[in-house]
Amino acid sequence: MTLWQMFCMTSIFFSAPYNFSPSHLQVMNTIRRMAPISRASLAQHTGLSSASVTNLTRDLIAHGLVQELGKLRGKKGQPAITLGLVAQAGYSVGISPTFEETVVVVTDFNGKLIGEERIATDELTAVEETKEIRQRAEVLLAREGAREADILAVGVALPTTFSKQHDPAGQPVLQLSENFAARKDEDYVAQLSKVFDRPAKLENDANAAASCEQLLGNSGNLTSFIYLFLGDGLGGSLILNGTLWQGAHRNAGEIGAMMPPPAPRPTWADLKMYLKEYGFEELTRTNFSEIAPLAEGPLKTWISRARTQLVELIYLSSSVLDPKGIVVGGTLPPELLERLAEGLPQAVAARFGQSRLQIPDITLSQHAGAAASAFGAAALGLN
Repeated sequence: MTLWQMFCMTSIFFSAPYNFSPSHLQVMNTIRRMAPISRASLAQHTGLSSASVTNLTRDLIAHGLVQELGKLRGKKGQPAITLGLVAQAGYSVGISPTFEETVVVVTDFNGKLIGEERIATDELTAVEETKEIRQRAEVLLAREGAREADILAVGVALPTTFSKQHDPAGQPVLQLSENFAARKDEDYVAQLSKVFDRPAKLENDANAAASCEQLLGNSGNLTSFIYLFLGDGLGGSLILNGTLWQGAHRNAGEIGAMMPPPAPRPTWADLKMYLKEYGFEELTRTNFSEIAPLAEGPLKTWISRARTQLVELIYLSSSVLDPKGIVVGGTLPPELLERLAEGLPQAVAARFGQSRLQIPDITLSQHAGAAASAFGAAALGLN
């Protein structure tokens, strides 16, 4: 029996005899974030009783998903046995198409990155691209001694919002970004499901990246936060008490509507258009570090403007939701994101001024960069 068949039977994705409960998933996700962790700490962090944690972990160990790691010595009593996930219990594939390329990542059951591939897709149809994605995923798995049958989940993050209309299968009709829709002539998600012989789990790119922060951890240890997504476009996401809040139409956090194009925005597409006016027409995420010194003057001006826009988004988001924290991430090159963040706390403090609003904790994503959404898409399959 393959791991995929086992997961189908255990109902992590489908209903079945073993019928894993939301509490099983809660325990696994907590272990993923906090391992090595004792059963007593699990009870404390999940709010479950000690007896429940004992029973739940016994089930997960029996199915080869959780293992005992060792003993944690405390000041009193017997040393506690710590738990962790079994990294090789299965793998998740995450896929994120951008305007320039498609990023494919594979993670193990802990959510640890196994490998990353990038595919130039300008000349490929959806059928050709999805076949290439599967081949690249198989190469990454082979490096770990794993096979396609060991894939537990496939997640895909698309630059999309969701319509009120539904397709014949009852799913919301996608409202893909114009550039992405123009280069795909077939149902991308359906093609991915077909080539992997598994249902591909779909989310928009901002929600996928935010889910990665929630599932794999963030520097502020936040369980409730706003995620500001700076990528080809502008988006956002809401994590409330450890759960992705999607809203009535799955479009919660769509802050790009506050700064619609063609107005200037703190996005990769906007930066490319801006630098093009100064003769830098071949800017990509791959060559950004080479072009940045040559374009320092206009780049510095753009960063200053983008930082002001980012501060305004932080202020407006905080005035509506009063978040504990705001995580700034997305698919901008990490060095560009870091420059945007320079002086950000002071600028935010000045914007809040004498208002009665509390300034949220502001942190940079630990998983930003070109693979952020793909990493998040892989995390969706583990959640």
